Amino acid sequence: MYKVAWKYFGYIESEPNNRRASLILYHLEHYINGAIMQSVRIQRTRKIIDNRLRKEFREIESVKITQYAFKSNRKDFNLLRLYCDYHFYFDCIGQINKLIKRLSEELQSFELNKIYTKFVKMFVRDVGLRNDLEHIDERAINMKRCKPIKPISDWGNFAGEHFSFAGREHAVNKQQLEKLTQIYEEIVNVLHRNYASKNQGFVFKEQIEQQRLQHSKSLSRYLKKAGVI
Repeated sequence: MYKVAWKYFGYIESEPNNRRASLILYHLEHYINGAIMQSVRIQRTRKIIDNRLRKEFREIESVKITQYAFKSNRKDFNLLRLYCDYHFYFDCIGQINKLIKRLSEELQSFELNKIYTKFVKMFVRDVGLRNDLEHIDERAINMKRCKPIKPISDWGNFAGEHFSFAGREHAVNKQQLEKLTQIYEEIVNVLHRNYASKNQGFVFKEQIEQQRLQHSKSLSRYLKKAGVI
């Protein structure tokens, strides 16, 4: 989870008294954290489902019908929860896509635009899936952007670490999460290097913070030697 956007609020703007870039970064971090949380929830729910399926396969012959029906209902609930978690994960990816693009345009940054291009190459299919899920009413009548499309038979299935829709699989795993966090850290590095570090107010604030941390460390060492802590 990240909590660094506040640190740069008001220090990365291209114009004085303009907070647009800061607000974009704030919302970008919001959805980055959302994707991280959803990825963790998805992996946890998949594990619950896998464990229960294994247990049910072992016990199915000796379990009463009513008990089995109850377990099946719990399994169906977890599948629904998994579907909803996937949906919001891809929703976050779609918003991240828009916000990175908007940030690069707002600051007219070549480096941020390169990062955006990199993100698109990594997550282009996931962004497309987000659009399908958000416009499921159109897909249900075989339409996309007001144009007819072929009927969809795959409306969302789970296969290991993948979610499939319309015959395409989308991975949600540790590797994808690492790619996403790397993208965000690259963005923050660019903002720090090219914008915040050139703002005298930010530099002064960082110096004060460093002095405060050094003082806190020195005080802790002194108290430990004195046996107070």
